[in-house]
Amino acid sequence: MFYKKKIGNGALCIIISFILISVSGTIARADVAPADVIDAAKEGLKLFKQDSFNLQFCSPEEWKSIRLGSGFEMLTISADQLLGPDKAHLNPESVGEMESREKRFHQLAKPALQWRFFVRAGDRAVALIYVGWTGNAWKCTGIGSAGIAGEMSEILRTYPESDGYTHRFIRIYEAKSDFVCLSRHQNRKDVPGYLPLLSARIALDINHGDETGKQLIYEDEFINPLRSIVRKASGRSQ
Repeated sequence: MFYKKKIGNGALCIIISFILISVSGTIARADVAPADVIDAAKEGLKLFKQDSFNLQFCSPEEWKSIRLGSGFEMLTISADQLLGPDKAHLNPESVGEMESREKRFHQLAKPALQWRFFVRAGDRAVALIYVGWTGNAWKCTGIGSAGIAGEMSEILRTYPESDGYTHRFIRIYEAKSDFVCLSRHQNRKDVPGYLPLLSARIALDINHGDETGKQLIYEDEFINPLRSIVRKASGRSQ
C-alpha cells in the first residue's frame, strides 16, 4: 500500500509504505554519514514534525518527541550485474572468461544514491526518513516505510554492531526484494549470510516460521530463484 501527499508548494512528496517491496555501505551511525546527507535528513524531519505528518506511525504524544536515529546507505544490484551478459550472444571462450570472473552476490552491490534514517519515538523505530541524490544535491525525498523500520531495528538488536557485526542493505529493484548482508569479520574469506526482509521472503516464498527475519540464509539458497525473478522481470531469455 502506498500513499503520496504533497507538502506546501508540492516540492516534497511523502511516500509511506507499511509493507515495502522493500552497501560499500554498512549500517552507519548518523554522525558518521556524510554531513550533507545528515543535514538533509534533519531538515526533512523538522518539516514532517512541524506539519504533524504522523499518519499513524505512533501516538500524537509520541510524535511530538520524535528524533532522528542512525542511518544506512542503500546498495543495489542491476539486472545486468546479477545476470551477466546474455550468454546466447557470446562465444564459448567469452562465456568461460566471464564465469571465471564472477563475483559473489554482495560484491556486485553498488551505491543506489539513497540513504535511510530511522525516525525514533522513545525506544521504537516508527518510520524512515528518505534522503536521495537529486538535482546535484542530497535532499530529503520522503518519510515512511514503517515496516522496514521495524524489521531493520529488530535485525540490529539481534545482530548488534557491538558484537562485531556489519550490515549492508541491498535492494534488488527488479525482484522487489530487500536483503541485509550480514558479516561478523573483516576477513576477506568470511562468507556473509543474508537476512531477507519481508519483501524478499514474499518474492522468494521463504518461510522461517516464528524466526522469520532472524535466520540467516546463504547465497546458494536463494541466488538461482532470485535470478529467475529478475530474468523474467527484465525480459531476458537466458
